[in-house]
Amino acid sequence: MFGYMTDLDKVQPQPGLDCIVSASGADLLGLVFHLLDELLFKFATEDFVACDMQVLFLHVPSDPAACFVAPGCGTLASREAGTEPGSGDFRIAIACRGDCFDLAKHPQGTEIKAITYSNMQVHGVAHGTAAHSGADASVTAAAQAGADVAGEAHDEGVHVYVIVDI
Repeated sequence: MFGYMTDLDKVQPQPGLDCIVSASGADLLGLVFHLLDELLFKFATEDFVACDMQVLFLHVPSDPAACFVAPGCGTLASREAGTEPGSGDFRIAIACRGDCFDLAKHPQGTEIKAITYSNMQVHGVAHGTAAHSGADASVTAAAQAGADVAGEAHDEGVHVYVIVDI
């Protein structure tokens, strides 16, 4: 998303701007929507452009084995989760590194006004499957299977397609 808004090669992370962004959703597509919406809100209110992100915590209610906690993030996980793995909403927390958008440093791309659910798709979620408009699937299998909706192997892992309002 931020790569659509500016050239990310020109964004140099500023340590004082590091932040954690959290989101939740009733399903996988809701999680993607709310995470992107939180990031867009951060850009709109603080001019923050993330150039580096790391998943710190991921909770998938339909797959107890899919609860991921990055090393050293146990306290964050217990604060973000609020529930045991295998129950509740999908939840994610990501660490973001970036800079404040500045036209003197960052070329202006296309302004994104809103994230939409319209034709949102997540491919590679489970070997040979995809999530479309509310379908639930295993996120753990996505990273392990590395397959797109046709079951063809690829190295990129999960592919997310979102239509945005510009």
